[in-house]
Amino acid sequence: MLPTLGVRHRLAVPIALLLSLGWATGASAAIARQETVTAASTASPTTLPSIQGGTSQTYVLFIATDPANVVSAVSGGGLTWTLQKDQCGAKLVTAERVWTAQGSPGSAFQVQITYGGGSGELAAVLSRYSGVASVTGAAGENTNGPGGSCGTGPANGNVQLTLTSTQANAVFTIGVAPNAENVVSFKSGYAAVGSQSAGSSSKIQNTYVYDRTFASPTTDQFTATTDIGKAKWATAGIVLVPTVVVGPNLTFALSVNPSTSSPPGTDLAYTTTFTNSGTAPAQTVVITDPVPAYTDFKVGSETHNLGTTGLTVVVAYSNDGGSTWTYTPVSGAGGAPVGYDRLVTNIRWTFSGSLSQTAPNNTGTAGATMRIR
Repeated sequence: MLPTLGVRHRLAVPIALLLSLGWATGASAAIARQETVTAASTASPTTLPSIQGGTSQTYVLFIATDPANVVSAVSGGGLTWTLQKDQCGAKLVTAERVWTAQGSPGSAFQVQITYGGGSGELAAVLSRYSGVASVTGAAGENTNGPGGSCGTGPANGNVQLTLTSTQANAVFTIGVAPNAENVVSFKSGYAAVGSQSAGSSSKIQNTYVYDRTFASPTTDQFTATTDIGKAKWATAGIVLVPTVVVGPNLTFALSVNPSTSSPPGTDLAYTTTFTNSGTAPAQTVVITDPVPAYTDFKVGSETHNLGTTGLTVVVAYSNDGGSTWTYTPVSGAGGAPVGYDRLVTNIRWTFSGSLSQTAPNNTGTAGATMRIR
């Protein structure tokens, strides 16, 4: 026997188990950033490059301008555009603004920005997202702190902004306006969405945009640094909330004991824990688990714990890779040691009844023991 054989059985999820998860719908749809376009301007109005339409899309537009250069209107796609946050820098030389729109434009379109009142430099980054239900949690910050006042204050290169989400799989998206400086680093875990510079010499507006998906509700402080370290920066950000899908959401967790590399002759007790964390009961749950290679099924070792789920179960065995399910395990079959069966290739648990979405009635386990040859 191979001396390292036990390594094959360290928490390896069986392929058939993965396939059995495909029917379950999630509690929330994944938000996806689809595309990004940018534009620079020194005169109003500014028209951005074309961006695609689609069903149930969310458009997020970050704009950096002189604070006196008020953005009076954003239009395009037949959508209603909403100013979510307008944050000036402490020294009144830059401001970061974030506008959003949601809808289903039938075709590609261009966004137009109308502004005026100050120097004409404008830098814009526009992104399209799918899977967004709503926009919330708008916040801004400058060197005077969260929602910092304008007109006077320190200059530094330590950019930051804190956002909070109350729902899983939300996306934080943040725009940074460091005036004439450049962002040279940003917090790990965030992705660079796009950047744009407008103007020249002392009249420069830069904007940098980042986003990140958080699997759980959280509060997170985004940080970044600028190249010179004397920026009169401003930040603005929002939280994109995912669309909730009504339906069951089954998750499966596989464990094995012992979980360390083990020698031939060791019994491995596999347990699959299944949980419905969705918004509706699961009507049909089937777990199909192949016997790992180089192991023998221990006759009579199948276990299941259905707790307070109210489910019932029928267990079946296959000796032909899952083509048929009429085999009955036999001690010593296939040349296995007494008490084990080498011919069992798959085990299937078919549960009847509704698996609730409410704890503690939403979880159970199924398992079996295999012996390393």
